[in-house]
Amino acid sequence: MPAAYLCLCLHVLLVVCRGVSSDDVFASSAHLRMLDDGERDLINSVKSYISEKRKKIEMLEKLITEVEDCRVGVGEGVTPSSHPIDVVRLIRRFTTTWNDIIFPLISDASTAREVDNLRQSMEDIIPTEDDYDGAKSSVLRLQHTYSLPVSDLINGTILDQRTKPLSQQMAFEVSLYALRRSLTDDALVWLAHAQNHSMPPLVPLQDIYHASARIHAQKREFLQASKFITKALELDPWNERYLSEIMPKSTDSDFAWQPTDSNQDRLCREFVIENSNVRRSSAEAICRLERGRIVPFAYRKVEYLSRSPDVLIFHDFITDGDADRLIHLGKTKIERALVGDKLQHFKTEQRIAKTAWLHDDSTEPVVRKLSQRTGEFTGLEVTRYLSSEPLQLGNYGLGGLYGNHYDYDAMRYEKKNLSELMKTGGDRIATLMIYLSDVEAGGATIFPVIDLGTRPIKNAAIFWYNYKRSGLQEPKMLHAGCPVLIGEKWVANKWIREYNQIFKRPCALEVNI
Repeated sequence: MPAAYLCLCLHVLLVVCRGVSSDDVFASSAHLRMLDDGERDLINSVKSYISEKRKKIEMLEKLITEVEDCRVGVGEGVTPSSHPIDVVRLIRRFTTTWNDIIFPLISDASTAREVDNLRQSMEDIIPTEDDYDGAKSSVLRLQHTYSLPVSDLINGTILDQRTKPLSQQMAFEVSLYALRRSLTDDALVWLAHAQNHSMPPLVPLQDIYHASARIHAQKREFLQASKFITKALELDPWNERYLSEIMPKSTDSDFAWQPTDSNQDRLCREFVIENSNVRRSSAEAICRLERGRIVPFAYRKVEYLSRSPDVLIFHDFITDGDADRLIHLGKTKIERALVGDKLQHFKTEQRIAKTAWLHDDSTEPVVRKLSQRTGEFTGLEVTRYLSSEPLQLGNYGLGGLYGNHYDYDAMRYEKKNLSELMKTGGDRIATLMIYLSDVEAGGATIFPVIDLGTRPIKNAAIFWYNYKRSGLQEPKMLHAGCPVLIGEKWVANKWIREYNQIFKRPCALEVNI
């Protein structure tokens, strides 16, 4: 390295001149010759050092210009309303350009220290390769759920929003990810678009041929696979990888989504393609102004999406200020949402979101105020001991969703000791979900069994019972949160438990009530 060589020259010069005082050098032609030779070496070494620094600076300038060009068209940067493709690009830039290239190039002591401090301050949010896998999985999920053409996604078009097209390299990477997930049809479509990309090619043609061979081998189309591997070897005959990596390898990543064609997807599409606000189950669904359950002069705006079972929307349940305050609190506390029971929690494609819990006894008055309001609107006991769970905040970003699920304990009747369940207040008898934000596209709450749902309505709350009055679970309350297509979704969930509800919601004697 030139810098190391510069240090070596200085060291040799000092050793040679050791013992010679500065007023003696001029008296010896031999020493003057050595001094002259040393200066020439120093000049060459400094020039090499400058050249190396200049190359690094030129490379950094080029990379930073490319990063800035990628941000053109996204305003002040990636915002809650950003195009999904811009979000994917942001994640990829950190997993490749920043982590692998820019950070290692910055070696100047003072600058490196400043950059490293910035990087450490962002350590918890800098994406990893798993995050980039999750982003690619989200793109494929959005493609299937909302029937988005691959050509539109690559060209940067979703609904009426446009952004810069995906690069050929990124389209190629989505294809390889689909292949790893055995989504061979998707892999072929994305690879075909990558090969025919209109922008300057970034992926060698032989790599595209090799990927085609792997896809066809996965589909057991070995004749086609052999044709493509031959084409790849014609362009790069010495690449042993083309022969050794024919069959794709599986991965242990958390993002293992597989496409489905279900009533859930159909309902999700309806709220995006047809731009519906709500879907009601019958003509009985109405809107009305009702007196409060506890305070008679406190009115509530109620919209019934369904009667039997009841699914209600309470409009203007929360104020803008309270909603913004909860979002602010959530940003500092949220962590990746887990599913499971008390004994085991794990990440899953079933729920892509981050959550945080806020207790009534926290220092934030808004939390207890919402519990009191929940009791007022629902008529249930909420604030007494074991009557409800803490408030759960949920934030859904790129492709964020919660698949079909029940809020009640589906294994309840198979448990031998129900006293353990009652120690926590019993099961979740009812659910109240507050929408803290609007969502530009996607993110609807749907009930596939009774064929209804609603788009997120800022400051409104949706409410339903998970149990019938007879004490039996209500299987019709299967529900899901559709993937967020554009924007972000903030909600607050309040689960109300059985404990203390005996006089608030008395049991019925008939089984089906």
